[in-house]
Amino acid sequence: TRVRADAMAPPRTFGGVDCAGAVDDAFWAWATAEGVEAVSCAPALFREGWRGVAATGDVAPGDVVLRVPGSLLMSARSAALDPDLAAALETHGGALTPAERLSCHLLHEASKGAHSRWRAYVRQLPRRYNLLASWTAGEIEALQAPDAIAVAERAKAEMRASHIKALTVLKHLGLPPPFQTANAWTWARCTVSSRTVFVPFDDAGALCPVGDLFNYAPPPASTSVDVLGTPLGTEELAALLGGRTRGAENFAAPSSKKNDENDAESVDFSAGDGSYDAGLDAYVFYARRRYERGDQIMLCYGKHTNLSLLEHYGFLLPPGSTNANDAAPLAPVPGFGAGEFRKIHHRVSADARGRLTWTSLADLRADAADADADVRRLGLAKRARDVCRRGKAVSPAVERRVFEAVRDAAGRTLLSLATTAAQDEEAIAAARDETRKSAALALELTDGLGAEARTDETDAALDEHGAPREWTRGDGVEDEDDEDDDDDASDFRADESNAWLAARWRLAYKRAVQAAYRLAQARVDEAVQSMGAAGRGDAQASSSDARVAKPRLGAR
Repeated sequence: TRVRADAMAPPRTFGGVDCAGAVDDAFWAWATAEGVEAVSCAPALFREGWRGVAATGDVAPGDVVLRVPGSLLMSARSAALDPDLAAALETHGGALTPAERLSCHLLHEASKGAHSRWRAYVRQLPRRYNLLASWTAGEIEALQAPDAIAVAERAKAEMRASHIKALTVLKHLGLPPPFQTANAWTWARCTVSSRTVFVPFDDAGALCPVGDLFNYAPPPASTSVDVLGTPLGTEELAALLGGRTRGAENFAAPSSKKNDENDAESVDFSAGDGSYDAGLDAYVFYARRRYERGDQIMLCYGKHTNLSLLEHYGFLLPPGSTNANDAAPLAPVPGFGAGEFRKIHHRVSADARGRLTWTSLADLRADAADADADVRRLGLAKRARDVCRRGKAVSPAVERRVFEAVRDAAGRTLLSLATTAAQDEEAIAAARDETRKSAALALELTDGLGAEARTDETDAALDEHGAPREWTRGDGVEDEDDEDDDDDASDFRADESNAWLAARWRLAYKRAVQAAYRLAQARVDEAVQSMGAAGRGDAQASSSDARVAKPRLGAR
């Protein structure tokens, strides 16, 4: 572990001058002068999420906390009021998506500098983002999971294609060269992706000053199935399939007490929301639960997996938090039928607790029931499928076969990844230690510097055109030089680097897959116990013996 020489952090805002508070005084004065009403809130700094919105007093559910005038929203409406931009989009922007048109609008305003109505807003926007489209090849590889890598690579390719499409408009507008670069376009597109609010008059949404400072809280979880301790079949099918079991009583699984103490779904994630009020011509934000003075008011952006949060917003939930809406794809599960039917593969995902969705589990059970010799012999395939669609198990034998397949898929997934969860935890712990040392060094290096000296240094981060200097470092297109990026995946800190996010994402992914492995093995144990001693001969190790770091795979 070493302390980096570049311990002094780069500026976090577009303007290059980071203030002591959440936003600078010039921005707040501009926002209030333009009609922003902070009813019961104010921008504030938070340990997680950098900037956010805090309650300035007691807030009740349903209370309005913020109003932003419609005239202050940057959207297709404001773009149409700019003759130069409107003409460029009309002449050359026919192939652009609404999000790409809004990105052109943002870059046009950023290039105007002091002549832009939104200058104060643009200057306090984040200077860089962590959306997957901005990651280097090495950072993308650090995700390790093939599905995640494919999503990131697609996002990067789409960003390149998007820039090529928009170049004609940017050139027609006569933007200075730095504002036409791929780096500038990536910044603008990431801003639009991560900071817009829904409005009925622009499919891209609208950039909403002050309103885009709310941080995210997830909604309640999607429907997943708790199977442990539930019946291993129905009485109806038990009577018909009883010749292979010792009676219907064997279809009941051993009781399993559910532990809700650490259940992410039991946590109140009620977050605020906002909507455009046509009558007021304002965007209005509401609280959806009670807040006390100083509490951070959260906003819900919808249901997102961890990978979706990285792709569209560039962040993960704070360390220690569990995203109840996460989905960890497992290796494909081969079909249960013989011959050609085995070529059918099921794609299933596990949530953070290792559970499958209702639909995925129903599909697996139905396929396994169709392939079951006794179900086929007795002509019960249709009846068994109906049982599966009601979310119930068919029989202990079918249930055992389903969850052995899920367990093996989880095992193959874990064995395919470059590092183990334990190794990732060690790397993350080491990164936290290095970050603490770097922070102490940064404090030592900046101690005694006056505000004027710090301002001079950060102001120098903008070039003569008013653009961040890093926009013209390289052409912004990924090539061999990407591997030398400062955020290289093999050397990261516990900060906002892409490599740090990659390590955190893959650890959460592996923990979910491990949970799926353990849960599946426990369900197999229940089925074997219900089937009696005759069914135990070829059983795998029990869940208490299962080694998730090096899982056992059964023959199918």
